[in-house]
Amino acid sequence: MIAVCKRFLATSALILSVAALAAGQNLSHTSPEGWSTDGGFNNLKWGMGPADVRGIFPKLMFMERKGPVGGYLAEDFVEGMRVHVHCRFYKGRLYRVRLIASRFGTTSSDDVGLEEWKAREKTWVNRLKPILQEKYGDPTEDTYGYAPAWTWHRGRTSVQLISSPAAAVSYADVAVANEADAAQEASRTAEEKARRSRL
Repeated sequence: MIAVCKRFLATSALILSVAALAAGQNLSHTSPEGWSTDGGFNNLKWGMGPADVRGIFPKLMFMERKGPVGGYLAEDFVEGMRVHVHCRFYKGRLYRVRLIASRFGTTSSDDVGLEEWKAREKTWVNRLKPILQEKYGDPTEDTYGYAPAWTWHRGRTSVQLISSPAAAVSYADVAVANEADAAQEASRTAEEKARRSRL
């Protein structure tokens, strides 16, 4: 079953890549003068274009477009955990990076049952929290849905560590994230209104 799921995911990723190329999704550069001096994960700077991010993540691929926000996906390893790196762009500029722990490893021997997976996620979060605390100071305790979370603020960047299930670390350019979220909601509302007007 796991092998079937992996083949499905690999096929889906290929289809999404081909669809993105067919839809004319271009990877644009932005001028470094427009980049922030701070940013998120792995030398990424707020304001980079998708092509600039691909310079750091060569296998970056188009994932989706929801209204005015585009999403791209890459993979990486962070503190021993394989993660999906979700990069969000608004007006062609990077504003959010989310690292989500990936349950399935690179080989079938890396795949584990649910209980062992939960234990791995907990260990990963417990490893990341002191690293982030040392770098950003004391966090504000929070929740993300039902999961415990910790949030740090520094300059224009917010960093949030989210506990399991679906453990993640999220970096965001707060002002742009608020603007992008509002634009995305307005786009959703307009689409819903257009669908209902056909009735």
